Amino acid sequence: MSLLSRLFKRKPKSSVEGLFADIAQTPPASAKTKSVRTAKPAKTSSMDAGLVQLIADETGTVLIAFGLRWRTLVTTGGRDAAQKLAQTSKATHFLFRSQQVGYGALPKEAQGQIYPAALLAAKANAGVAIFALTLGEGQYWFAVVRNGHPTNTDEVLSGLAEHQAVARIRAIAQQFDGEVISVFADIRNSGIDGQKDFTVHDIFDVVRTDDDRLQKLKNKQSKIPKPIMYATLVAFSLLAVQRGYTEWRDYQQRKAAAENQVTEESPEVAWAPVLSTFLKGTPKPNAKALVEIRRSLSRLPVVWAGWSLTGARCQAAETVNAQNDRPWSCQASFDRGRVADTSAQILKRINILVPDWVVTFPSINTLVINWPINHTEQSIELVDLGDPNLITITIASQLQGYFPALSARPEFKMVAFELTPPLRKDGKPHPKPATIPMLFKGDLALKGPLRSIDAMTQQLADVQWDSVGLVFDGRSAPSQKGLTTSALNVELIGKVFGKK
Repeated sequence: MSLLSRLFKRKPKSSVEGLFADIAQTPPASAKTKSVRTAKPAKTSSMDAGLVQLIADETGTVLIAFGLRWRTLVTTGGRDAAQKLAQTSKATHFLFRSQQVGYGALPKEAQGQIYPAALLAAKANAGVAIFALTLGEGQYWFAVVRNGHPTNTDEVLSGLAEHQAVARIRAIAQQFDGEVISVFADIRNSGIDGQKDFTVHDIFDVVRTDDDRLQKLKNKQSKIPKPIMYATLVAFSLLAVQRGYTEWRDYQQRKAAAENQVTEESPEVAWAPVLSTFLKGTPKPNAKALVEIRRSLSRLPVVWAGWSLTGARCQAAETVNAQNDRPWSCQASFDRGRVADTSAQILKRINILVPDWVVTFPSINTLVINWPINHTEQSIELVDLGDPNLITITIASQLQGYFPALSARPEFKMVAFELTPPLRKDGKPHPKPATIPMLFKGDLALKGPLRSIDAMTQQLADVQWDSVGLVFDGRSAPSQKGLTTSALNVELIGKVFGKK
C-alpha cells in the first residue's frame, strides 16, 4: 500500500438521504486510480462545504475532487468575496472563475495538485450534459454541466444499486425537459438513449491548467503556536513579580509609546495601488479579440471524416498579465458516426492539417480538441470608463433592435462594483478617498443563432467579451429553424465597466 493510500484509508460516510439512507456503505474499487477518503465537516447545510471524495492517479500527485459545492456570486468583490464565502462555509479549498465559486472540505493530509471533477467534465461538453460515474462499489458521482461550467449538481451518493443510479440520472434529466442534454456514464445497459461512454479514467485525461486547480484557504486563526503564547504570558507574569508592578507598568507605557510612533499611510497613498492593479488587469474593450476567436472557431469542420461537431467554447483569462497578454483556451468536441475514420485515422488527419491542436479521446465515440490563443490586450484607463447611466441607455438601445433575432431576451444593468479596500495597521479598512471614483459593472449574456450574434457584436463596441460558446445541432429538422433558431447557436458572455 502506497503512502497516499495509507493516509486516506478510512472509508467515507454515506451522503445519501431519504430512500437510500439505510443502505450499507462499501469501499471504492481501485483501478488505474487510487481512491482516497472523504473529509468530514462538522455540520452540513445547503451552503456548508460538502463531503469531498478524492481519487488520485497512479503517481499520487494528481487528485480529482468529486462532490464540491458550486455557487454563482451575485455580489461584487470577486475573488475576495469567493474566498470569504468558502471560509464561512467551513471549506478548506476553493476555486473562483467567471463569478462562480466551487469549494469543499478536504482532509488535512491531502497533498498534490487537486482539480474539481465537475470543472474538468465541463471541458468535455460545450452544451448541457449529465455525468454519472462509478467511484466504487455502490458509489456514484452525479454532476450537471452547462455551457462549459459546473452547476450546483455535483454530488457523491453511496450505497446505490445500478438501477438506482440509472433512476437518479433520469430524475436529473427531467429537470431539463425540452432541452437537448447529453449523458456521459460508465453504466452499461442503462437503457438511456444516446448515452456516451465516459469513466473516471477519462476525467484524468482531460487537459488541465494551473487555473483549474483548487486553492487552499488561508487559516484565519492565529499563526502563533499556543505553547509560545502561554510561555510568553508566564514570562511576563514572572517579570512583574520579580521587578515589581511599577517597573512592569513603565515597560507597558514604553511599549505603547513605541507602537504609537508607527506612521500610517494616507488613504490616497494606500488606495493608489489598489486602483492601479484593477486598471492594469482589466482589458480595454476591443472587438479584435472576438474577431480572432471567431476566425479560430471557423476552422472547425462541422463533419470531419464521419466525426460530427457537437460544440465548442473559448474562455478568456480573468485578467491581462504583465506582458499585456490575455490568453484564451479553446475546446471543441466531436461525436463519431456509424461510418467514420478510426481514432488513429482522424488523429493523423488532424496532425497533418492542424498540428498545433491537442487531441484527446475521452471515450471510444468522443473526440476533444484543445488549442490556445494568445491575444495582446491594452489595459483599461480611467478615461475609458463612461457614465453608467449613459452606458445602460446605449447598450439597451443596441440590444433592443436585435430582440427578434435572439433565442432569449437579454438583461443588462449597471451595478456598483467595489474594489477590496486596503487595510490600516489596526486591521480596519482605509476609507475611500475622493480621488477614487465609484465603479460600476454590467454583465451581458447573448444567446442566439450564429448569424444574429455576428451582426450584434459589430455594434457592441463597449463590451469586453470573456467567453464564446458554440453548440451545433444537426439533427433538428429544417422546419424547426427560423429567425431565432439555427443549427449553429452561440452563447456570448461579456462585461462593461463604468464610473461616476
